[in-house]
Amino acid sequence: MTVTFSDGTNTVTTTATVAGNTWTATDADISGLDNGTVTVTADVTDVAGNPATDNDPVTLDNTLPTIDITTPIEGDNIVNASEDGDVTISGTTTDVEDGQIVTVTFSDGTNTVTTTATVSGNTWTATDADISGLDNGIITVTADVTDVAGNPATDNDPVTLDNTLPTIDIDLPIEGDNIVNASEDNDVTISGTTTDVEDGQIVTVTFSDGTNTVTTTATVAGNTWTATDADISGLDNGTITVTADVTDVAGNPATDNDPITLDNNTPEVDSFSTIDITPILTGLGDANEQLTIELDTDGDGTIDVTYIVTTDSSGNWSIDTGNATPVSGTFPTLGDEDIIDITATDNAGNSNTGIVTISVDTDGDGLNNNEEITLGTDPNNPDSDGDGINDGQEVLDGTNPLDDCDSVSGTPLESSDCDADGLTNAEEANLGTDPFNADTDNDGLLDSEEVGLDTDPLNPDTDGDGINDGQEVLDNTNPLEDCDSVDGTPLGVSDCDADGLTNAEEANLGTDPENPDTDGDGISDGQEVIDETDPLDGCNSSGGTPPAGSACDIEIESDLMNPTLGQNTFRIINIEQFPNNTVEIFNRWGVKVFSAKGYDNDSNSFQGISNGRVTIQANEELPAGVYYYIINYENDGSARSRTGYLYLNR
Repeated sequence: MTVTFSDGTNTVTTTATVAGNTWTATDADISGLDNGTVTVTADVTDVAGNPATDNDPVTLDNTLPTIDITTPIEGDNIVNASEDGDVTISGTTTDVEDGQIVTVTFSDGTNTVTTTATVSGNTWTATDADISGLDNGIITVTADVTDVAGNPATDNDPVTLDNTLPTIDIDLPIEGDNIVNASEDNDVTISGTTTDVEDGQIVTVTFSDGTNTVTTTATVAGNTWTATDADISGLDNGTITVTADVTDVAGNPATDNDPITLDNNTPEVDSFSTIDITPILTGLGDANEQLTIELDTDGDGTIDVTYIVTTDSSGNWSIDTGNATPVSGTFPTLGDEDIIDITATDNAGNSNTGIVTISVDTDGDGLNNNEEITLGTDPNNPDSDGDGINDGQEVLDGTNPLDDCDSVSGTPLESSDCDADGLTNAEEANLGTDPFNADTDNDGLLDSEEVGLDTDPLNPDTDGDGINDGQEVLDNTNPLEDCDSVDGTPLGVSDCDADGLTNAEEANLGTDPENPDTDGDGISDGQEVIDETDPLDGCNSSGGTPPAGSACDIEIESDLMNPTLGQNTFRIINIEQFPNNTVEIFNRWGVKVFSAKGYDNDSNSFQGISNGRVTIQANEELPAGVYYYIINYENDGSARSRTGYLYLNR
């Protein structure tokens, strides 16, 4: 029997022997033929040579497929406790038909877990593999598939199974007592231990007051860790939850938390000085908290007395050292300048200090003896300056306890001169002047100077002339005489020029109140008033003499005119003082040769020339001869006339 395999081009032949009308040809190697349809032909003849043949097609598919697992599995090729019940494996294939089944096997070397996936588009994904029952360590993941022709493909990759949960524990007590005080709150140290956590893993430590958080970290080394320098001073006082979190390399988490108390409120101690040798000590803390109050009363740095005190609802505390019973020690008898060093400590360990200084006050004036020595006051006299105000009160008032003139509501000594004006307080009281104002009336003179001058220290202008007494002294005028000043105004009732008229009367008359004979006629203004003459007119008096140069009336300078000798003007002395005048000149025949009104001895005057009449030509020189003049004028409201002869020579 001859069996032939043909791909249409190439052939492969094998043989078989008929036995009982059956035959089998084995070991035909057709791997060299082309993939695809191969025609298989069987040929045989009987002994007589009669032939027989048959053929059938088969398909040749000898291309090997591939399969590949996508890594890393579960993101890191490590399966932890949170992943081990639902492991997902995916991958790709080549030359594997859709619908072929991929078998995925997880093996720890002893135990296996198998799951499957279906190829689609040469990709596949197997989900929900539960390998939690396998032993921790290296797990071999194998993916197997065959194509439709039965050609197999396989791939495997190792993953690590680590589903052992680690642990973490915070060491207690934190900061020695699980309480963080003010001296610890900016440098809190947390430490602890782990199990199944690899070296180098980071521990995150969180402090929370319920609203605010502070976070720090530590590194695991040999399953121990320590986080330092955590500053929790900004958190709210009260319970703080401390949480420590860590994961192992596989990502398995561990956590622990513990509460601590944050108390960083420092109690307060009041410092002060007191004259009380058993003082009441005071301060402030949290409401209703217990404080330990320790006293060093001798300055040797050793606690001598200890008290326990509880603050009130407002946080205030006080200890009356004269009555309170200490829990240790005895409050001593203190003296001047002894110092009590006080330390207050709360249960959290927060502490603060204060100092109370004891000062003895022998005279009970509110100042201790040392203060009085420094001030120069008498420590045995409560009122060193005798002004009725205790030295201590004067210090509080800001006045001088050594000066009786300097106090608030005190009484200076009568013998003192508080304003340094040269008068004692008693003398000023008698005068009514201000013992605290050296110049009571502010006139520029000390009160004592006014006493010496006999001016009024209560009146700045003793003589009433409008010029202050002090200014009159500077001006070298008499401050007691209103008629003697510079730019002052005398009193109206005074008679500054002693002429028998008051200044007011002289003002009404228009006379000079500082000149007894205003018109200079030798008769006083007052006498002229009595004589009913005019004190302003030197020409009007009874028995007086007009002052030199007075124009009491007109006079004829000369009755002779000689133009040749320069006597060319008929001069009438004082005629200018009587402008309401008329001058007429007549010749010997009674003819008027000249007439003028307002004669002035100048442009309007007679110079021997006619100024025009009926019989005489104007501007004609008059001949020598005798002429007659008539002068009419007003003097003091009265009409007067002067006549005479005038001789004209040429």
